[in-house]
Amino acid sequence: MLTKALRIQNIDLLFLFRNVIYDIQCQLEEKKYLSSICVYRGQLMSKVELETLKDSLKEFISINSFLSAVPDRKSALLFLMDSIVSDDIERVLFEIHAQGDLDDVKPFTNIGPKSYYKQEEIFFSIGSVFQLIDIRLGEDKLWIIQMKLCANNHSQLKPIFEHIEKQYGDMKTSILPFGSFLQKMNKFDEAEKYYHRLINLLPQNHKYISICQNAIKTILIDKENYEKALKSMGKTVEIYMESSKMNDSHLAFSYSTMGETYRNNGDLKRALESYEKALNIWKKSFSADHQEAGRCYNNMGLIYQENEEYEKALEYHQKAKTILEKYLSANHPDLSAIYGYIGDIHQILIQYDQALDNYQKSLEIAEQVFTSKHPSSISLMNKIAAVYEEKKDFQQALVYYGKIASSLPFAHVDVVKNNKNIERISSQLK
Repeated sequence: MLTKALRIQNIDLLFLFRNVIYDIQCQLEEKKYLSSICVYRGQLMSKVELETLKDSLKEFISINSFLSAVPDRKSALLFLMDSIVSDDIERVLFEIHAQGDLDDVKPFTNIGPKSYYKQEEIFFSIGSVFQLIDIRLGEDKLWIIQMKLCANNHSQLKPIFEHIEKQYGDMKTSILPFGSFLQKMNKFDEAEKYYHRLINLLPQNHKYISICQNAIKTILIDKENYEKALKSMGKTVEIYMESSKMNDSHLAFSYSTMGETYRNNGDLKRALESYEKALNIWKKSFSADHQEAGRCYNNMGLIYQENEEYEKALEYHQKAKTILEKYLSANHPDLSAIYGYIGDIHQILIQYDQALDNYQKSLEIAEQVFTSKHPSSISLMNKIAAVYEEKKDFQQALVYYGKIASSLPFAHVDVVKNNKNIERISSQLK
């Protein structure tokens, strides 16, 4: 039941199994393997899934379930050869290399003595991250996928995990990040249910309750239930004002959330008013260059951008960048976003060199944090290519459309569109 719940992401079952998952993780840590090992796992895989992995060669994959494998290659092959395949299914043999003595590596262990099958079996933790080393077609139409277990402090992974910890807090001690991840996955109903369950489970006046309530308000915004969200936030503001805490950070956050709600609902005037109230609280009660003041400037810049007040939008985005650079790491995704906004405005104002400069900075961060295959990176490459095309620099435009071609997955919907861009630019070079 647990394995199936993890596979199909049944949130209700996973919530019930949370203590079982925690206990298994603790036992894996207690009995973790401390040397190197090579193990094998036979698996049937759809051709679409296999193509996705082939497009991700040399990149990293995270496993959202417990993973088992065996040291005996013949045993893994025996399972595969006995399996029935079809035109849409491929036989795949995973060859997994793991080093248990690495610092900050997800634990794995031999569960053979406790296994139902009473044979040596290596069990990997949920969330284990592997790098895809090689994918090739072997004998008997068998695909061989070589991958190695990576530590969280791997040079390419460390910035990602640092970003996750800054955004969500300590994943090992907090129960809140799971709800945030559900929101990021657009599983709004499941996230809302999760927060309501936490509120019911937590002791009265627990510090997480107000955080859960605020999270539910943002979910209402994500679900475009703006009327309900605004009504809930209005009550929150009234409570804070009646308790004589008008300059309290909670009130500022409430005004910011109201601003986001009004903006999503198309009421840009009220959105701007809400952000201004939040900004005034941060400036008067904390400091003019408070981190949240920087976020307010950025949000206000987006509203001015939508109002086509580009000079003012640029001014506010620049203020946001100046403030947030003091608090965020140089490769933080929020800075990538701001550079992108500034690039958009320069492009609209036909200031192509400034647009390229900011798009390049944005892309550099995006590729560090998300890799070149991430939608954010591909979107920025498209913008850079478009600017070069506007400048009549067709050679550079072709370079970036070529980068997009090598970054897009094989079956992606934008492949045809990008190929047409390449044909159009190539015709200009003849």
